[in-house]
Amino acid sequence: MTPEAMKTLGRVAIQAWNEGRPDLLDEVYAPNYRNHFNGETLDMLKQSLLATRAAFSGFTVTIDDQIVEGDKGVTRWTARGVHTGEHLGIPATGRPVEITGINIGRFENGKIVDEWARGDDVGLLRQLGVLP
Repeated sequence: MTPEAMKTLGRVAIQAWNEGRPDLLDEVYAPNYRNHFNGETLDMLKQSLLATRAAFSGFTVTIDDQIVEGDKGVTRWTARGVHTGEHLGIPATGRPVEITGINIGRFENGKIVDEWARGDDVGLLRQLGVLP
């Protein structure tokens, strides 16, 4: 798989989040996908996408950097939205939020099979007023 094809898949994943289209994730992730930070599977990732978009109006993700080497691709991103629905048990606050994150994916047979993906959850909780 070429480095440009790997970057394109990363952009399709971001498109899925921006458009609220979990079906696009099937183009990016293998059926046996696993996030090694939180144990998330492909089905769980799709549910997370839907829940996030339901909780944050105007939700958008922008790509800040993409780097590819060997069978791994890295995407550094920034997400923004307004907290207008319940998220992680936290009632809507109406607050705008901005968090950054990074995804490192390992590609096999044209799809991401392994990923190490994290967003700034602590920063999000601070912006929502849950943490000082």
